[in-house]
Parts: sequence; C-alpha cells; structure tokens
Amino acid sequence: MNSYQKKYIEKYSTVIPQFVEEVTKDNLNLNGLVAPHVPMCGPSYGDGFTKVAIIGEETRGWGDLDKFLEDANYDINLFIQRLDWIFKSYKFTGWTNNFGKTFWDTSFKILASINGEDNWKNLKNKNRKDILDSVLWCNVNSIEGYKVTAKKQNADFASWEAVKKQSTITLDRFELIEEVFSPDITIIMNWDVPKNYLHIKWESIENHLEVGRTEKGSVIYRMAHPSWLNKNGEYDSVLKALFERVKAV
Repeated sequence: MNSYQKKYIEKYSTVIPQFVEEVTKDNLNLNGLVAPHVPMCGPSYGDGFTKVAIIGEETRGWGDLDKFLEDANYDINLFIQRLDWIFKSYKFTGWTNNFGKTFWDTSFKILASINGEDNWKNLKNKNRKDILDSVLWCNVNSIEGYKVTAKKQNADFASWEAVKKQSTITLDRFELIEEVFSPDITIIMNWDVPKNYLHIKWESIENHLEVGRTEKGSVIYRMAHPSWLNKNGEYDSVLKALFERVKAV
C-alpha cells in the first residue's frame, strides 16, 4: 500500500461514514438502489509516474447499496482495502469494444500518451501493468442516474433521490480528490460537470475540450464523453488537441 492509498483510507474513513450515517438515519427503501462508486487508485499511483486522474460521468451498475452500507458500517478500512480487486484483476481492461473509442479505450490512450507508451493497446492487453497500476479512477457522480440501473430494478425514486442528494453533499467534490491524491493531470470525460463537484473558469482548447485550474493549482481538462465525441465526428480532433496540449505543458 503506497502513501496515497494510506491517505485515501485515512480521509475516506471519515467521509464514507458521514454518507452512511445520513443515508441510514431515514427510513429509506434501499431495494434496487446502486452503491456509490468511490475513488480508487492503483498501487503505483505517484510512484515515479505522472499522477493522472481519470474521471468519468457515472457507473453502469455498481453493486447493491444495502451491501455497501453493511460493509462500510462493519469495517470501513477493510471495505476500502477491498477495492484493490479492480487492479488485481484489471477487469476494467475488458470494459471496451472493438472500435477503440469507449471511455476506457480513451483512458488507455491518454495514459499511454502521457507515459511515453507508443502503443496504447499494450495497456488494453495488460502488457503495461505498471502504467495501469498508476491511474486514479473516479466519477463526477458517485451515484449513477436513476434510469441507468435503479429504475430497471424497480427502486423507489424518492429513496434514490434522497441518496443522490446526500452523495452530492458528501462524496461528489473534486476538492476531496485534490486533497488526497494531488493529481498532476486530471481528465474529466463528462462535459456537464456539476458546480457542486467543481466550479472553475474554463479556457477553450478545441470544440468540446477545455482546460482550467483550481485555486490550489490542479490542472484539469474537460472533454465531452468519448462516445458522444465519436457519434458527432469530434473524437479524433479532441484527442489530438488534448495530447498536444498535455505534451506542451
């Protein structure tokens, strides 16, 4: 466990219980609700690599909320440490398709470019586990949209709404990422960044690609989701502009 993972456990051992306390104090119907996706970094994050944070919009199903609350209440430290499964299995390398323009394919291209790897598919094929182990992954929305999974599982909308509201207060704040992980470069692949998550001034680089800087100096690039860019014919131009800008800094 590296120093960032230790700092993560220390900070989120306070943050997650706050979320749990607020969600469990009311008599909510948790059936069908999906657990929050909390940040996770690889064992090599910050260990000789550029610290890159890859931030998406939301998950597409991420376990049951009631199980999350049970585990978090039982042993928060053990719960957070169990997140290592994502890197031990490298399961995310399979969350792609044959077209190479999904969220994770794009993440591999970004990581490869920043770390001097010419062939991004070496990451996809798990030939560069050292680079894969160096990434930080999280989402702007820790609780995914109601229609993604909860609605299909007949979850109570009012209960989802209450959980979602609490997540925006407790979990969905970039300042937590900045405080714990101090990323050198942050890429947000979600054009609609809520003000509760991050509110900064953006500078246009390319159509649907902008850059901004927090008060603490973190450099953040915001781009539309890769799937949207691909459908609208902007994928290649945005990726090219992003790589050129990152290399020039």
